[in-house]
Amino acid sequence: MPEKVGRAICNNTEFMTDINAVVWDVDLEPHEFEQNWKTVIEAHGMESNRWLKYVFAIRQKWIPAYFRDLPLGCLLRTTQRSESSNSYFKRFESHFGTLVEFWMRYNSAIEQKRHTQRRMDNANEHSMVEKVGPMKVEMHASHVYTHPIFADFQNEVKHAICSMGVGSLTTVGAVEYHDVRDGLKHRSFRVEFNTKTNESKCACKLFERHGIVCRHILWVWNGRRVHGIPTLMSLLDGQRNPTGQLSEMKMER
Repeated sequence: MPEKVGRAICNNTEFMTDINAVVWDVDLEPHEFEQNWKTVIEAHGMESNRWLKYVFAIRQKWIPAYFRDLPLGCLLRTTQRSESSNSYFKRFESHFGTLVEFWMRYNSAIEQKRHTQRRMDNANEHSMVEKVGPMKVEMHASHVYTHPIFADFQNEVKHAICSMGVGSLTTVGAVEYHDVRDGLKHRSFRVEFNTKTNESKCACKLFERHGIVCRHILWVWNGRRVHGIPTLMSLLDGQRNPTGQLSEMKMER
């Protein structure tokens, strides 16, 4: 950005802060991004910059707002994934090693990865993470999520308890439309909740992007006394014996 628009405006104004806030805000819908981009460009007098015109013309290829509907799209990586692998294997190999030494060190690296995976699997099978709130859905999630994913889920639980507020409510048949006020993000998000099936959708689309139920849906669920993640309830119920206790069968995480 500094090379294309000039280091002076990047270093001496709020341009970089403003443009980053627009580009990387995953809560924006495409039309909101376009309006905010226009506002920032005009505020800093950058309407005539050819490079900014070009990157805006191809915005569907790189702006997160256009990938919000792509299932687990936030997990897609290009150079970041390869760079992470390179950094890991560099700890085991040397530029001056022979082919035999490389093979032995590669096997050591893979074995360490497998050991770490087995240790994490064991922790998931034989330990539980402490709850952070009163929501019963949190207990259900602790049975079906791995510990790292459950930690992300608990972060949403904390915000659902502390940061959400009452908005408007509209009902059409069996579907309720809640406008949930997010005090942390200073905006409202519409949650669609089916009172018959408990199926829910939120305008923030965190579940679509990350596979984690968002704080806005959790806030609605808490008010509607939903005690389990609907799409995972059948999985958990299938692992219970007649006494209502979890069986020893391993659950997919």
